[in-house]
Amino acid sequence: TKEMNPGWVKVQANWSFLQPNGPNPDEQVLRTFELNLQSADRQGFRILLSIAKAPPWARPNGQADSPPDNPQALVDFINMLFQNTKIGEVVDAIEIWNEPNLRREWNTDTLPFSGAGYMQLFKPAYDAIKAYRSDIIVVTAGLAPTGDTDGSIDDRIYLQQMYDNGLARYDAAIGIHPYGWGNAPDA
Repeated sequence: TKEMNPGWVKVQANWSFLQPNGPNPDEQVLRTFELNLQSADRQGFRILLSIAKAPPWARPNGQADSPPDNPQALVDFINMLFQNTKIGEVVDAIEIWNEPNLRREWNTDTLPFSGAGYMQLFKPAYDAIKAYRSDIIVVTAGLAPTGDTDGSIDDRIYLQQMYDNGLARYDAAIGIHPYGWGNAPDA
């Protein structure tokens, strides 16, 4: 990767993998993850940490790939990363969740399947990150480029819902997934 000189690397913090059995992390997995991030930092990469995939114990509804039933559980996970590792010292940006405009990534009835529901998760996570280190860039979840179906919400509509529910009040970068799919290369 270094030979291609991308400048940034995006690494997913798979919450379910790091805390599979409850609030206490798998120490060996957590340390390996921390060492890998520190290695990337030493190589000169800027690091975007993408947090997603709540573990089963944080989503009692039992649905895979859903957010936690209680946004405070995500805040507790973020605080655990900052307090128990040096990850907070090496990351430059943190993305909060992944493609919440797809039902398969937001498979819960606790938080609405909408930009408003996502903002219920985003706001406390943003505050926790900024309380730890104010210069970390906070990035909204990259939205899936899609239309309205039973399993998805059009990304432009979803983003507007996020703004309608307070996104403009936050100093956050907007995450995107710029896949071409139905869009012509020159669009």
